[in-house]
Amino acid sequence: MSILSDLEPGQAIDIADLTWRFTTDTASEFLFGQTLDTLSFSEADGGFSSFIKAFAEIQDIVFKRNSFGALWPLTELSGDTTEPLGDIIKQFVDPIVQRALEHKRNMIEMGQQVEPDQCTFLEYLAWRNDGEHVQLTQQRFAELIYSCRCGTHS
Repeated sequence: MSILSDLEPGQAIDIADLTWRFTTDTASEFLFGQTLDTLSFSEADGGFSSFIKAFAEIQDIVFKRNSFGALWPLTELSGDTTEPLGDIIKQFVDPIVQRALEHKRNMIEMGQQVEPDQCTFLEYLAWRNDGEHVQLTQQRFAELIYSCRCGTHS
């Protein structure tokens, strides 16, 4: 586990972060058919930490937008503040979703179909995707990853 091996002697361990990473890895194994292996990421790795920070920042922005009601676009006249954060999230989510969609295409070419009770949740989302709603699959996937964190922190 890189997260533990990176600790200096006497350095405190963030148990909430450790528990959340374990929950995320465990949930991703059965929901997506592969572990996200967040326990091996150190803070310096960026990837997963950047994903979570971007997701949290978007939540804050949406909360602030709601407080302005229909006038929130006036607070962002220089551009959508969530766009760069969305790009960070997509960089993390896209390769995993694309692998699931590629798996679907390969199975179709071989004349096979996935049975709902014999597949992972991500495979199910890919099979429900008609090719034009990749963004919806990406959003559902990102929401599931983040919900692992919310479930752990509650």
